[in-house]
This record gives sequence, structure tokens and C-alpha cells, in this order.
Amino acid sequence: MLLRRIGSWLRDAWLIVGISIAALCLLEAGLSLAYLVVDRVTWRPFELRFTADAYDDAPWAVDYYREHDAIEMRWEPYVYWRRAAYRGRFINVGEDGLRVTTPTAPAPPALEIFMFGGSTLWGTGVRDEFTIPSLVARDLERSGLPASVTNFGESGYVSTQGLIALERELQRGRRPDLVVFYDGINDTFSSFQQGKPGLAQNEYNRVDEFNLLSSERRRDLIRDASQEAARLLSTTRLLDYLRRKWGGSSGASQARPPLSAAAAEELARQTLQVYATNLEIVRMLGAHYGFAFLAYWQPSILDKPQLTRYESGYRTEMAPMEPFFRRTYDLIRQGDFDETHGVRDISRVFSDVRIPIFVDEFHLGDTGNEMVASIIASDVLKQVAERPALRKTTARPSSAD
Repeated sequence: MLLRRIGSWLRDAWLIVGISIAALCLLEAGLSLAYLVVDRVTWRPFELRFTADAYDDAPWAVDYYREHDAIEMRWEPYVYWRRAAYRGRFINVGEDGLRVTTPTAPAPPALEIFMFGGSTLWGTGVRDEFTIPSLVARDLERSGLPASVTNFGESGYVSTQGLIALERELQRGRRPDLVVFYDGINDTFSSFQQGKPGLAQNEYNRVDEFNLLSSERRRDLIRDASQEAARLLSTTRLLDYLRRKWGGSSGASQARPPLSAAAAEELARQTLQVYATNLEIVRMLGAHYGFAFLAYWQPSILDKPQLTRYESGYRTEMAPMEPFFRRTYDLIRQGDFDETHGVRDISRVFSDVRIPIFVDEFHLGDTGNEMVASIIASDVLKQVAERPALRKTTARPSSAD
């Protein structure tokens, strides 16, 4: 009798578990199908960046971000990541992981320029011909100085990654005439994100992933795989949406506690010390390998007082990191970075500009990139005038002649 009751309980429990699992599977399948339809109908990349007023309702903007989202990242020794090769209408990346620069300089060019930076240099938000390196090449060509400009920028790169990328090119035997570093935002954000200076962004991911396939970390692998599988469920997506709607936590890990004013001050100084050291190393490499060097501290939306309505939305989103960004930028302006390290601070280049410039907190549209590129190209021409040996060939007449 007892055994019969136990068997009956086990059968009922099994049926309940089975029905529950089947119901969850049906719910997951239904939600997945619903989200598939919703995502295709209401696809919105990067918080509606394609609606930026800097695009002036350009018909290509949506397709541009579709291409942008489609490009995969691949592992790159020493610098962690670079984009995989891609061929599109608006974005083209070579087999070497570098974004294409236009126009292509004739062979041999008068000048070989390497440019390093993050996504703002890579060209997030703009087509190939409107990246800063492409515009610098265009401006130089119009001035009668054909140049080969290589875009080594990559999303998320801090100045240390740029330095390592330069060293790798020198190891391969490449010898530029001029090296340009365009930084500031990523170095500052990485310090804010992790509370430490000099790290690549999201360094904690590399810590979590280190040696994950070893037998000693099998439990960690199972845990991480389970968490990732759960995160990808449509049911989890719905629950996260409901939490956000009702004002609760999204389930993500809690943000790092805010820094005290004194700690933020010290971290800002340490951030700039790392940056300054990187520039000094580049300068020493230039002295040894014979290339000139230019460095620029870039603008963010915090440095544009006259914001459009669209830009104001992204300005508001910077509120949590604004105090640290402002302190770091103030230290650049108050210090002797221009005289000691040769850094040109162009963070206020948009201080009197009223027209749309930004497509988000940091990335510029065509007009903003043109303004930045014009400054860099002008400085390049000054370098060539002061150091005629930089010219490899006789420059052809300006196209305006």
C-alpha cells in the first residue's frame, strides 16, 4: 500500500514537472517567435542613432547601421580585438582588420601617415570617405600633398592599445613618416569604468575568461555557460523588460560604487600619467625610427555648449560619468601637456558651433569629422613645411591651381 502511494506521488510529481517544462518551452518558443517579428519590424540600432539630426534624414543612415552591426570582431594578439574583414556599401574592412581609407594615394605617396585611436577615429557613425583619416587624406591631396593614411583606429581602444599596435607595425618593418594619436575619451572612460588607470575597457571580462577551459575552472565554465544560456532566453528578455518598466533592477551586476572627490582626483591624475607616458614612448620611437608625431585630445558632447534637441538627450545620458570626465579634461587644460608632451587639446573645437555635430555622446557625423580632420591636416602641412625631409616625392600641384 505504501509503495503504491509512493509510486502515485512520484508519477504525479513527474507529470507536474513534465507539464511545467513543456509550458516553459512553449512560452519560450512563443516569445522567441514574437521577438523575431518585433525585432525585424522595429529594428533600432544603438538607441536610434540613425535618427541623429547630424544625418539630416539621410536615406542611407539605417542601412549604414545595419552594416555596422553586422561586422564581427576577431581576436588580435596583444591588443585583444579587431574587426573581421567586411565588404559593404558604406563600411569596408580589409583582411588586416583595418578600415579602408579613401582616397587611395598614388604610389609612391609623398607621405606615409599612421593614425591611432578608438571608434571615433575608426569612424563609427560615418561612411568610409568621412572617417577622420579619409578626410585628412582628402585635405592633404587637395593641398598638393598626396599621402597614404592608414587607419589603425578600433572601437574601444585606449592609448596603450594604440601604442602596442604601432610597435607591432614597426616589428613588421613598416616605417611611417608621421604618426598621429587621437585619444582621450576611451582612456577616461576606462578609468571611470574600472576605477583603475591604464587598463583596456572591460578588462574584467578577460580576467573572467582567462584559462576558462582548464580542468581547474570547470565549475566556472559551467556557471558562465549556464548564465549566458539563461541570458539569451526570450523569457529572460521579457523579465528584464518588466523589471525596467516597474523600476527594478535589470538583473545585471551592480555598478562600481562612486568614487569620492579625492579618489576621483587621484584617478584622473593617474589616467593622464599613463597617457603621458604612452606619448613619451611614441616620441622616443619616433626619434629612433625617424617619424614625426602629433597627438590630439578629442572632444565629447560635454564640450559643445550649444546642443540640438537630439544631442541634449545624449548629453543627459552622460550625467553619471560627467564629473570624472570634466575633472580629467580640466587637468589636461590646466597642465603642460601641450608644451611637455606635444598634445593639442581640441576638445573645445565645437564650443561655438550650433549645428548638429554628434550622433551620440562621443561620435561625430560628417561635419564634425571634417572640422577635426581640417585641424589635423593643417598641422601635418606645418610639419612638412618645418621638416622638408618628410616628403618622399615631389608633391604635385594643388587641385585648386
